[in-house]
Amino acid sequence: MKLPSAPSPTLRSRLRGAARGLAASAALLATAGSVPAIFAQAAPPRNLVPNGNFERVITFQNLYDGVDANGTLRVPRASGPVYLEGATMTPIPFAAAPCFVDVNGDKLPDIVCSSPLGSLYWFPNSGKKGAPTFDRGHLAHTYLGTGSRACVADVNGDGKEDVVFGNIEGLIFVLSNRGSVTDPRWTDSMAKPRWMPPPGAGAPPYQKGYMVETLNDDKGPIDVGNYSAPCWADWNKDGIPDLVVGEGSYSANSMRVWINQGSKTRPIFRKDACFFIAYGEGREQLTPAVMDWNNDGIPDLLVGDREGRVALYLGTAEAIKDSKNIKPVDFTKFLTVGGRERIGYLISISVCDWNDDGIPDLMYGTTSGMIMVALGKGKREDPELDSAIVVKGVDAAKDFKQPSSWEDLNLTGAVNSGWAMSMQAPLPEVVSKETDPNADIKEGNRSLHVSWFEKFWGFISHPRHHHGSALRAFSTDYIEGAYSLKNILLPFVLGKDHELSFQHRGEAMKIVWIVDYVEKIPVPGKPPLEPWHVYFDTVSPGKSWGEYRKTIRLEGTKESGTDTNGKRYEGTASLYLYFVGTGNVWVDDVKLIEVVK
Repeated sequence: MKLPSAPSPTLRSRLRGAARGLAASAALLATAGSVPAIFAQAAPPRNLVPNGNFERVITFQNLYDGVDANGTLRVPRASGPVYLEGATMTPIPFAAAPCFVDVNGDKLPDIVCSSPLGSLYWFPNSGKKGAPTFDRGHLAHTYLGTGSRACVADVNGDGKEDVVFGNIEGLIFVLSNRGSVTDPRWTDSMAKPRWMPPPGAGAPPYQKGYMVETLNDDKGPIDVGNYSAPCWADWNKDGIPDLVVGEGSYSANSMRVWINQGSKTRPIFRKDACFFIAYGEGREQLTPAVMDWNNDGIPDLLVGDREGRVALYLGTAEAIKDSKNIKPVDFTKFLTVGGRERIGYLISISVCDWNDDGIPDLMYGTTSGMIMVALGKGKREDPELDSAIVVKGVDAAKDFKQPSSWEDLNLTGAVNSGWAMSMQAPLPEVVSKETDPNADIKEGNRSLHVSWFEKFWGFISHPRHHHGSALRAFSTDYIEGAYSLKNILLPFVLGKDHELSFQHRGEAMKIVWIVDYVEKIPVPGKPPLEPWHVYFDTVSPGKSWGEYRKTIRLEGTKESGTDTNGKRYEGTASLYLYFVGTGNVWVDDVKLIEVVK
């Protein structure tokens, strides 16, 4: 074979020139904004929906079972508005409110705990006497209101444990046990009764069965201002339980007792039998517990406050000798837990005998939602409290992934917001092949899957009528699921056609989408006009993947001589996805793109 000869100097020069030209062309192609027109391609239209393909995710702490991923009992967190010193109303985190009492008649104390979000949990004790253990929690499908504090008591003497609670409103409410001694149930049906009806219940008077009962005296509902915290206890030692209440009014807070003028089965309270028994010295949000702390046969008062301290007020025979003239008791000291006087912030306390050794222990909730127990030690007449430990359980409802840039309107910071928590909760989860090899993915690596949780306490998931503002555009009532997703869209141009599209698959569930925005039209010498624009449609997915497409005009309005068409809208629109029914649905590749003609 004859080898080729070396290129001539002229050819080498031409090759070097061609290489330099190719390099220059490559550099031009690689430089933004300098691509020659002959090579340029039109930029693809911008999708206004951030993370419409659900590829970006966040971890959602699933507390449907009241147990976190570390196996710690934890209920949802929440803040409530409080008037702080020298300030206006300010949201501050409230604590969980646990108590330790047998509610299912097996002689083992259970934990019943209210969340400041308004949810209520029951944790059955599966251990043995003096050694409690817990599995998962049971969520009662009711709503107790913002900053709720619950205690458990047999209010009517029927042998069944009821839930007495207060909240931001300052009244005292009773959630009667509708079940049995061995099978407690504090609701008649899904979301009934509850402190406040869910959206869509209409105006007062609400549908019968929604509202919980109030505890009244002869002047009407018992009211302490705000953030009431009740405790059911026999304060005057007459064998009949009384009502002790802490309150949260700034600079005027106190502890009061309503002496029961009735009986164990028919409590009667009167305004003239209400007495101040302790003063909080301006420490807001007082939460009481009653127990004979020093073993002298007289009930004592323990109070948790906003600063995370537990104040002890030792009772006296003199203070309770005249049931028609109950006297206040004096502050004795702040208790310490493991040597610390402050054990958190705005704690809710309960006194119990956790390990059944005869020495009182302290149970309290924290603003993180955890339940803590500090064991008592030392002399029965002067007990000390050891360092607190967390209460453990079994995490049955695992944390899951949710799409970032989307706001879950009813699953904010916990499993549900207060009103949605009383419904059968759906599970909106981003699925992927990484976490589930059988995951059904249409586009990319992830899709949104919406399904329903278990049937809880025998309650069957059901849709409900909703009359919320976002759905008022519908000509008739619409049956809506328990939650919706919301995505804040990017700014758009008024008067332009946009195409909404997404992939879908499912059964026994529909998708209702809504796009809405408020237009602002300047009017000389007057407040601007703010017409509301809304677009919506209903989609019924099939068992196989399909695509939905619809063109809508994000219009502007001609009014007062001002034409806003074609001007950039100053603000953003919102895209809502409502999930309707009790089945399953998958969604992927959500887009809202301007139509370029």
